[in-house]
Parts: sequence; C-alpha cells; structure tokens
Amino acid sequence: MVRGSLLRSVTHALLANDRYDDAASMASRAADRLDAQSLPDSALRWSLVGSLHLVGAMAAARADNAREAGAFLARARQAGQQLGHDANHAWTAFGPTNVAVHELSVAMELGDLQAASTLAPTIDARPLPVERRVRHALEVAKVYAMTGRDEDGLAVVLHAERDAPEQVKYHYLARELALLWLRRTQGRRPELDALAQRLRVA
Repeated sequence: MVRGSLLRSVTHALLANDRYDDAASMASRAADRLDAQSLPDSALRWSLVGSLHLVGAMAAARADNAREAGAFLARARQAGQQLGHDANHAWTAFGPTNVAVHELSVAMELGDLQAASTLAPTIDARPLPVERRVRHALEVAKVYAMTGRDEDGLAVVLHAERDAPEQVKYHYLARELALLWLRRTQGRRPELDALAQRLRVA
C-alpha cells in the first residue's frame, strides 16, 4: 500500500507541475507495477490502480491526447467495476462515481462540451468526500454556464454552498463563475448578488 500511495503522489505532483506527458507515463508504469506486484486481488489494489488511471486520464487530456485519455478512462472503469462500489481505500476516493466524475473532467479538458453537457446531469456525486463533491459541482456549474444555462449553474453552486460553504467560498472556480454571471445577468438578481458578496467578488 505504501509504495502504491507513493507512486500516486509522484504522479499527482507531476500533473500539478504541468508535466503532463511525464504524469501520464508515470501513471501507466505505476499501475503496471502494482499489477505485477504481490498485492492481492483486493479492494485496495483496485483502488490504487484505478486512481492512477484517473490521474493518467487527466494528464493525457491536458496534453490534448484524447485517445490516450480514453484508454486511461477505460482502464479506470474496469477497475471500478472490479471494486464494485464507492470507497476511500488509501484515501483514493476511488469507485464508479469518481470514474464518472473524471469522465466529465476529461471531456471539459478536451473541450468536448457536448459530451460534458450530456454527462453533467447524470452524475450523483454524493458518495464522494466533500472536497471532491464541491469540485465536481463547480465543474457542472461551469458546463451549464458554457451552454447558456446560467440559472441551472447558479442553482448548483448555491446547493454546493449549502453543503460546504467554506469549500465554495475559497474555490477560485466559484469566484470565476460568479463574476461571469454578474457580467452577463440583467434585471433582478438577488441570489447572485448575495452569492457574490459572500464570495467577496462584488
């Protein structure tokens, strides 16, 4: 478990430093190592392997490699099916729900707004830890904003704020969305104005 968590941390660090090709390569090699090791066919193993594939999918998407991102997602989906439920083994928050959330994130990274708008309303992220739930909610709100569904997007942000106000308050994406809606919303907007004040962008 320790080695798997270390490999995952390194992959995340590469992704955070915009080394997308290196992150994708590391994710693939790390998952292969875990497959080849003596880790038993267990929930822990599938969680570690699956979460590595999700990082790889994001790295490939940010490198604009749709084919590789799709391959990573397919392997993550298989791991999620093997696991069979949402869990948080080794703090991975891995499971079928997190795979679906990453499918949306990958679609957004690749600029596939049609796929993202189809996926967004179908995902129930309640099984995920609060930080991941809020991040997903804000991404869904961004999808709605980009497809002209501002009222739906605002409703999603307000719901997320009721669930985790501090998480929303300090997230850059919440502030970006509020500023966007302020610029293009006319007429009465009490809920938006109040949100903007709470986010300190008004």
